[in-house]
Amino acid sequence: MPGTFTVPPGRDVAIPVVVRAALDAGLGENFGFVVLTGNGVTRRVPYAFVVERPALRAAPSVALKKLQTGNTASGTNRVSVYCCPAAPFGPPPNYVGATMNEDGAEHLYSVEVNEPIVNFGVSVLASSPGALIDPFVLGSKNESDVQATQEFRPT
Repeated sequence: MPGTFTVPPGRDVAIPVVVRAALDAGLGENFGFVVLTGNGVTRRVPYAFVVERPALRAAPSVALKKLQTGNTASGTNRVSVYCCPAAPFGPPPNYVGATMNEDGAEHLYSVEVNEPIVNFGVSVLASSPGALIDPFVLGSKNESDVQATQEFRPT
């Protein structure tokens, strides 16, 4: 890329920016600005990138059926925190500490949506005493790809 370039009035220029993370890079996000200056004018262009390793990537999934039962009382705990929003059920009770702890087994179900739909979801028929059941709708096998969630509280 040249050290300088001219942007004609009313036009734009694409500037390629590449971000690379080492294989052992820590999980997290980074954001800031690329600062462009010239002729006494400064422009700040925002950027953001995320380093993630989806724990659900290799998790087995089962096709969601019209009537189906499941049990998460046993199984593998792959994910304890889902992302975005970071606090889907509000702040922690004392406003300090983790906003979410979704420890316990996950069962991953998949559904193909080939036509417009208004709604779909799950119904909880029974739960263990004190269990908090929080189904998450993900856009992919990635806990950072939350599309929707619902919190069920035992009555």
